[in-house]
Formats: sequence, structure tokens, C-alpha cells
Amino acid sequence: MRTLEHTITTGGTLLAALLAFTALTGAQTSRPTLTTLYNFPGGGDGANPNAGVTGSDGVLYGTTFYGGTANNGTVFSLTPPTTSGGAWTETVLHNFTGGTSDGANPYSGVVIGEGGVLYGTTFYAGTGSCNFL
Repeated sequence: MRTLEHTITTGGTLLAALLAFTALTGAQTSRPTLTTLYNFPGGGDGANPNAGVTGSDGVLYGTTFYGGTANNGTVFSLTPPTTSGGAWTETVLHNFTGGTSDGANPYSGVVIGEGGVLYGTTFYAGTGSCNFL
């Protein structure tokens, strides 16, 4: 499975959707399918997830450039559904405040370090460092 990010416009509202694209393999003769995993309409759950996602044990982790409680972006996780065809669950792990302690507008996705710690960078840095979580 390859993960893509895509921005779409619907009825004048800008939505960003995290999409999953299942590629053709071996004996498959049908076209690949595209499935929306989660829509990011903005506000508290974030907006503009322009960086890639990374995964661990089926959970996807990523960032949004805008949205969250201060509109400075978020770090999020997406947990797969427990039943086939169910909805993915988005959880905001961090809301960037734009302050000196955490910066604003994460510009990259995250990488998973030792012990499951997430690392990434922000476009606007806090004092002394651009690393988060």
C-alpha cells in the first residue's frame, strides 16, 4: 500500500484528505483502488497535511501545517478501524502553540525514533531548537 496526500475543494470548503492507493500486483487485472482514510476539514484536528506519514504497528503518524487549537499545526495519529470498512480514528497528539517552547507550522512529517519517540521539524522555530516531541 502506498500512502498519498491530496487536497480537494468541495463546495467552496478546502478539505485535505489522507488517501490510500492500493497498487496492482501480479495476477490482478482490475484497476487500483483509492480509499479516503480521513478528511482534515481544519479546526481542532488540523489542516493541510502536506508532509508524508510514517507508520508503526498499523498506526499512521503525521503533521498538519495549520489547524489545531492555535492554528499553528498539529502532530496526529490515525488508527485503523477494528472492523473491515470501519472509520479510521484521528487523534491529535500535539497542538503547536507558536511559542518559544515548540514553534509553529510543522514543515515535515515525523520519524519514529528509539522507544517510539516522534521527531520532526517546524517551519517557525521555538527558542533554540526545531525538534518536537
